[in-house]
Amino acid sequence: MDGSRGAEVWEGLAADPAHTRSGAPDSLTARFRVLPAADPQAREIPIEVLAGENLDDALAVIAALEGAHAAANPLGAGVTADPTNTLANALRAPDADGALGSMEIRLAGGNDGAPLTATEYTGRAELTDPYKTGLASFEDIEDISIVAAPGSTFGYELSDASRSNAQAILNTVIAHAARMRYRIAVLDSGNDQSIAAVRTMRARFDSTYAALYYPWVKVRDPITRQDLMLPPSGFVAGIYARNDIERAVWKAPANEVVRGAIGFELMLNRAQQEVLNPEGINCFRYFEGRGMRLWGARTISSDPEWKYVNIRRYFCYLERSIDKGTQWAVFEPNGERLWANVRRTIEDFLLNEWQSGALLGDRPEKAYFVRCDRSTMTQNDLDNGRLICLIGVAPLKPAEFVIFRIGQWTADARR
Repeated sequence: MDGSRGAEVWEGLAADPAHTRSGAPDSLTARFRVLPAADPQAREIPIEVLAGENLDDALAVIAALEGAHAAANPLGAGVTADPTNTLANALRAPDADGALGSMEIRLAGGNDGAPLTATEYTGRAELTDPYKTGLASFEDIEDISIVAAPGSTFGYELSDASRSNAQAILNTVIAHAARMRYRIAVLDSGNDQSIAAVRTMRARFDSTYAALYYPWVKVRDPITRQDLMLPPSGFVAGIYARNDIERAVWKAPANEVVRGAIGFELMLNRAQQEVLNPEGINCFRYFEGRGMRLWGARTISSDPEWKYVNIRRYFCYLERSIDKGTQWAVFEPNGERLWANVRRTIEDFLLNEWQSGALLGDRPEKAYFVRCDRSTMTQNDLDNGRLICLIGVAPLKPAEFVIFRIGQWTADARR
């Protein structure tokens, strides 16, 4: 609406700023673009909402225009609205605390678009491109310790194509974690998977840098107030972080409450758990009186030395800490004095770990050893500028199975 020029009407304007019709721009942002106020083409948001009309269309237009202009007040000068209109009153009338009023808008009929592919997850990192994408953009951030692709396994069982795409994405995430050395990949099972299906899925992977979780988690959608199934990796990454802060990296991230969960896609029992757990499928379980819990901490590795998630993550932590803590040794004279200093630095660090309860052994010499001398380096290593330090630690493994033996004994029986 314009007092001097009257009213103009446009129909079928596109939300895409690049949309054209017959070669001319034809979008919301083209019609209502930001221009100097003195320009005759400058326009406010010209929305006329009359009482009794359908507000859903008006709300959609307002949302689109607010995004384009980032306007603090969507009802600007020149907008005509019936004073009894609900939308106008809500946006104009302050709340009890003096803030601008608000309305709750629910969107429907949308879609998530086409599924992403493994190529898009891998990303690009060409030297000629100023911006990296996908997992390639994470390679420059050293402090990342957990990677996941939530939702990449949605529709895993729908078709061979979706299954192949999900497997390629998971392999991409696993390869990224292994290449970066100090990271672990948290993998989602597929939605609506049976126990047989998730076992088949698990058999396709083998890595010491990844763990698989099943089933999906049920939460209450705060917008629709309906139950919503979400992939487990987001919950698991949060449990990892919480466990690291409240306990330690070396404590298995299991037997932990799944906050926000009101159920699971499939309520597993003990017999089902005993089938899945040995295969490296970590399960969510419900326990009477103890709530929703994560009940498993195994990797998808066939190597028994790297069976547990906390062992893999603890060694990542040790390697990363020792690597950063000994950077001072680079370019120092490679001789006996340097070797002794390196040994002391690492031994002091491991002693603190042993005292905190992270290592197995009643004495430090049983919990770890550090060697950095002529026995770990040859003359060829010295000639080529290599300092080699051999470190061994005895980590604590989780008490995955707690067994109590109870028997009957007479008073005079020999124990």
